Amino acid sequence: MTDLFGRTCAEHFYDGIHLAGSFLATAADKLRAASSLGRRALADTALTSVVTVGSECRLRNIATGLPYHVSSIYGFQPQPFLAEPSGSLSFHDEAPAIEFDLQSAYWIEGIVVHNSVAGPDRARSLAVSLSNDRVDYQPVFAPDQAAWPVFGAWQDALTIEIDATAPQRFVKLHLREKTYFHLDCVQVYVRSFLSDTDSRGDTRR
Repeated sequence: MTDLFGRTCAEHFYDGIHLAGSFLATAADKLRAASSLGRRALADTALTSVVTVGSECRLRNIATGLPYHVSSIYGFQPQPFLAEPSGSLSFHDEAPAIEFDLQSAYWIEGIVVHNSVAGPDRARSLAVSLSNDRVDYQPVFAPDQAAWPVFGAWQDALTIEIDATAPQRFVKLHLREKTYFHLDCVQVYVRSFLSDTDSRGDTRR
């Protein structure tokens, strides 16, 4: 069975095991460091917290409510991450860029960008880059001018499939021409086994 971005659940399960192996190998070092800083109790709480795991591996949007940095804010709607697309706009800038922090590194499956339905061609030069340290960004979407997309919201949103080679924490969107940048809603999808009662954002099978 494949998902929205074309990968099988078996592939995601393998990635999860691999990532868990990488994490567990450093867990002891993290605990020793926390102990030396007098924060062992806090580390124990974090490492022993209980989460509810669902029976299915789903795509989950983790972008809602995350910290972000924009080059400027549209005064009438200063929230670029709406819970649901509206077809209007919530981000507007003449020298546009928006960067947001996922709070942790994830294997990002894809990004869905909902544009304003008024003047959607203004976002045609959109480019997307990812970073794990907020210093070195790697482009994951930057088509040549002949292939610049014109997209809208809802079913006409831009879906960007990402073939991740490493977990990433920061996502940056910017335009490659001087024009207005009207964004409505940005969704970042990762693979998750969390149940619906212990999750953030919407899910897709």
